[in-house]
Amino acid sequence: MRLLYLLNNKLSSIYKIITNVKFVKITTILGIFSYTVLFFLSFIITIYFGNNPFSPMSNFISELGKLYYSPTPFIFDLACIISGIFTFPFAFYFLKHINLNFEDKNSNNKHNKLFRRLRISSFLSIIIGDIGFIGIGIFSLDRNYFYMHFFSASFVLCGYISSTFFISLLIVLKKFSLPTIMGVIGLICVIFLLSFAIVANLIFLFSITIFEWSLVIFVSIWLYSFTLFLVFKKPIQWFL
Repeated sequence: MRLLYLLNNKLSSIYKIITNVKFVKITTILGIFSYTVLFFLSFIITIYFGNNPFSPMSNFISELGKLYYSPTPFIFDLACIISGIFTFPFAFYFLKHINLNFEDKNSNNKHNKLFRRLRISSFLSIIIGDIGFIGIGIFSLDRNYFYMHFFSASFVLCGYISSTFFISLLIVLKKFSLPTIMGVIGLICVIFLLSFAIVANLIFLFSITIFEWSLVIFVSIWLYSFTLFLVFKKPIQWFL
């Protein structure tokens, strides 16, 4: 019993640290900055000094971490690992501070249940995406043991696409102190890009690589914008 008590206290202490606003601000800035810088550095090196021709029109993003194309694949790997690790605190910060704010006394239980489900779904989706991001860096295409890279890539796409969709719904339905249009844009773009991918594959007019680059760029910009908004505003200012 004492061991469980000590473990619970330790976990509580860790939770308080990783959800502290100052800690979350630092990790968020480091995560976004490091990923952006390392990603573009990896992209430029691969384009201009690569071992073989590389183009977003014909290559997947993960191939930036493949020695066949890039002379420095470790840069892309580090970008994914660092970003994935530093995004974890934000997920818990989001879950902690959004918890009580969604309890609307003027709404019925079904209304509140919907928001709780969207909140949990958003949190889990972010965590899944983060785990996948770290996995992509650890299990690059050159270290694709037991197809772990493909599993990780699936986690990233499913996790971050789902989180964008769920958070967009929260913005539209619960009105953060954010323009509702941001939620609408998130919903429309996710639906459009997924529909585009399905149609493109069915009629074989476009390469799936175009879809991946478009989706990743949009989701990254949208999620980073939302993340910075929440981190640099007090929780009480999240809602109108």
